[in-house]
Amino acid sequence: MDRKQLIDISVANEVFSPLLEAGYQQVLIVPLVVTARPVGFVVFGSKQSDPYDDHQVSIAARIGEQVAGPVANAFLLDRTRREAEVESTLVEIGRIAGSTFDLQSTVGELGPLIRSLVDSKSILIAGIEEDHRYMRVFYVDYVDVDPEQGLAPGRKLDSFHPIKGTSSETMLKTLQPVLVNAESGEEFSRRYPGAGTSHVAGDLKSSINVPLVANNEVYGLLNFRTNAPEGYSRVDLELTGKIAAQLASTVALIESNRRDSALAAERTALSTAGSIMAATQKISDVWDEFASIVASLVKFNHIALVGVDGSTRMARFLHDFSIGSTSRFGRRLGENFAVDGTVTDELIRRRSGFIRSFESTDEWVANYPNSHPRIHEVPIRAMIAVPLIWGDEVVAGLYVHSTEFDSYRPQDLALIERVAAHIAGPVAGSLLRERESEIAEQREVLVRISTLLGAAIDLDAVWDQFSSYLREILEFDRCVIVSIDNDAGKVNVLHDSQLSGSIGPVAELRTAGDEYDLAGTVAEHVAKQGKGVVLNQSNPDELLEKYSGVADQGFNLPFLSNLGVPLSWGGEVVASMFFGNLRPNAYEESDLEIGERVAAQVSGPIAGAVARQRELELAEERQRRETAELEAAALAELSETKSNFVGAMSHELKTPLTSIVAFSDILSRDNDKGLEGRALQQIKVIQRNARHLEGMINELLDLSRMESGRFEIARAPFDFVALMNDSLESSQPQFEAMNQTVEFNTDNDVLLVNGDRERLMQVVNNLLSNASKYSPEDSDVEVEVSEDDRWLVVEVKDRGPGVPEDNPEGLFEMFHRADNEITRRVPGAGIGLHVSKRIIDEHGGEISLNLREGGGAVAKFRIPLGLTALS
Repeated sequence: MDRKQLIDISVANEVFSPLLEAGYQQVLIVPLVVTARPVGFVVFGSKQSDPYDDHQVSIAARIGEQVAGPVANAFLLDRTRREAEVESTLVEIGRIAGSTFDLQSTVGELGPLIRSLVDSKSILIAGIEEDHRYMRVFYVDYVDVDPEQGLAPGRKLDSFHPIKGTSSETMLKTLQPVLVNAESGEEFSRRYPGAGTSHVAGDLKSSINVPLVANNEVYGLLNFRTNAPEGYSRVDLELTGKIAAQLASTVALIESNRRDSALAAERTALSTAGSIMAATQKISDVWDEFASIVASLVKFNHIALVGVDGSTRMARFLHDFSIGSTSRFGRRLGENFAVDGTVTDELIRRRSGFIRSFESTDEWVANYPNSHPRIHEVPIRAMIAVPLIWGDEVVAGLYVHSTEFDSYRPQDLALIERVAAHIAGPVAGSLLRERESEIAEQREVLVRISTLLGAAIDLDAVWDQFSSYLREILEFDRCVIVSIDNDAGKVNVLHDSQLSGSIGPVAELRTAGDEYDLAGTVAEHVAKQGKGVVLNQSNPDELLEKYSGVADQGFNLPFLSNLGVPLSWGGEVVASMFFGNLRPNAYEESDLEIGERVAAQVSGPIAGAVARQRELELAEERQRRETAELEAAALAELSETKSNFVGAMSHELKTPLTSIVAFSDILSRDNDKGLEGRALQQIKVIQRNARHLEGMINELLDLSRMESGRFEIARAPFDFVALMNDSLESSQPQFEAMNQTVEFNTDNDVLLVNGDRERLMQVVNNLLSNASKYSPEDSDVEVEVSEDDRWLVVEVKDRGPGVPEDNPEGLFEMFHRADNEITRRVPGAGIGLHVSKRIIDEHGGEISLNLREGGGAVAKFRIPLGLTALS
């Protein structure tokens, strides 16, 4: 063939590539044939471009005929020698493997022999479980491969590996050798994801898997791996089969021995576990020994036993055992919990065991949302759960946990199920005895409580002993008993006990003797429902969302778990008993039953105490009422005497005062006697003070009439503008004495009002007098009268000290005066404004005092015009 043909054939067969690289232009190939069977060929090459001629071809053919025989003999001798070496190597492999039960100890001898037949980076020998789901690796040998990468992460020698998703799975299904050549380790792992990460880490592209068969049963497998592309051929596969034949009997013996040993150990362990459980009265006495026996059968980090009551759907965490640093499973021993949303719930439904694996704790919680909150602290990745069935009832659950993902096999489940079958009877008996013992203990404590309270005259004296008895059957950090008065809507704390030091300072924590409102509290809920309640929450504030009165109730504030029961007597809830616990989820339905039984025992004595307390309170109330009535009668008599005295004295004072006022007015108006200067000024002082005294006497008379009920309003129509003019005229001397000016403004010439003219004149006079008294000299006083939507409105504005901002209404109280430097200098009894307000109130109006912008006060009142009455 010429060079062009040589190039084409080199692409298809790399044998010719060296000729092309050496620069040959022409190639002559002569076959070597012996007895019509080709045994080889001779290649002649020329770097000349001229092709071989017929003569040269003929000579080359004769040369081929001469060397064909010797070449065939040489090939035959080499094959015979090679087959002898292979056979010798296979015999040696069989001898070494058959000399021990620990194949890994022979890796220094066995590895080189195997690689002399089939070159491999990795050699693996594993036993196969009877169900073909798992293999146990007991021989590994690597060349230029990290041993830790040769197995799936976390796996070790003598550990079990799942077969699913590996090339071994294909081999076991067909019971035929499997040859796999991939372009890369990544491609291999994609095709067989169960192979783990070793193919990627070592870039192992090719693999051979051959079953190890003895007596028509697969006991194991032989696996070769290499990083060369197309690393294995059919010849390698055939040789691997021969190697497997040498190893099969040894592996079968090893696996059979392991299975027999495991079966014998299992029988012994099961027998021992059943015996110690059956022989004990209390499982807690032998639990650790039992857990150690189970650990010899199935590896675990944690094991737990949970009692189940299918009728109430409640469970109790009975026992657990941890290996290594694994934390407790979260629940406390003896803790009761509802099965809904837990592993136990699924176990009751299935009535058969199961295996679960979890990538994370979050996945566990997603499957079982009501698991204990502390499950997040326990790194559980795999679990076996099996029921203990006795009398066709699930009486308990046995749980085995591991921190390794997917670490349990069906064989492990079957083992734990056999363990459960051996201990179901003893566990059922122990639970029954424990329950009977609890009931007997509860009854004995209830009798003691009933005797204690029934014989006590003073319940306060026996509360501490009562609490001590109660703690023997019910756990709590605080116990509170309250009486309930539904009629009054009140709650009274009768008894309050807590563990010493268990609770720090808590705001608004109620104690014995405290009273608070019933509305919105748990006590109200218990009283209305007439039955107990269990309240468990993640934080105390959750109670506020449902019971608005809990903040007032006080004793529930710091607790995560609360239990309340009613105390009924004569068909009425007379009290309630509450228990608080600082632990979350501390109370369950069984605790509520205990609380209700306690309530039944103490209801009578508590009801009696409540009745006696109420009788005492009623007697005290009657005594207070009678005393108050006597005091009221005495005060009424005293008030009447005082009013009579004030009235009499006022009339006695008014008679001479009238003469003083009259003669001072005459002297002031009829000044023909020549009074002037100081004498006239003194007459005006007499006139002013006489009018002031007259006003005070009138106020005292009005006050007396008000207190005696003789104060009356005489309505009649009159002109209010004319009233204002009269009032301003009579007040003029007071304003002149202070050099004050009065500005009167009104839009009405006549303003008819239906009212008591004399009383309203009294109000106006009082307001004008106050405006003058409290304003400085040379100041102005503004008076304005207007009509606003059928109302008479009067405003008096002064430049005095103003009014107190915090309580201006207080100025209208009897004998009340603002306390400042000016008011202390101004005389007054604090009666005028009180009387004025009463007059305005009687007219159906309103009166007020406010600060004036720029300083001073604004006195304002308004009353209905009352013109409808006139018409």
